[in-house]
Amino acid sequence: MEFTKEHEGKIIYARPTGNAARRWDGNLKEFEVVKVKRKYVEMRINGGVFTDNYCPKTGATQSAINAGYTTNSGYLFFESKDDYRKWEFRETVCENITKMTRDYSLRHKLSGLSDEDLRVLEHILLKVCD
Repeated sequence: MEFTKEHEGKIIYARPTGNAARRWDGNLKEFEVVKVKRKYVEMRINGGVFTDNYCPKTGATQSAINAGYTTNSGYLFFESKDDYRKWEFRETVCENITKMTRDYSLRHKLSGLSDEDLRVLEHILLKVCD
């Protein structure tokens, strides 16, 4: 998700990653975008009082990055729940394809395919690999 000034004041959705995902209950977290800055995005959990700066690429907080915990924990941000469902579908299909082919280097190549191409490829592999 690319953050712009138009996101300020709007609600976005986030899925935790890394350590933050350990106790995740499957429900997306809602964040209010307070301010889009040059390097970070200032947000607060919807309904919360305090804000924190988040890296838009990794979802890690600025304080975690400053402390050296850059890849440990963060969030994937989505503009809508529908965007998240589309992302989740693609992740599931890509995971199924890489498991069936046992070629985990294929994963990054699949990102260039359309949703329809992924469905067709998965369908063909299900026939072949059964």
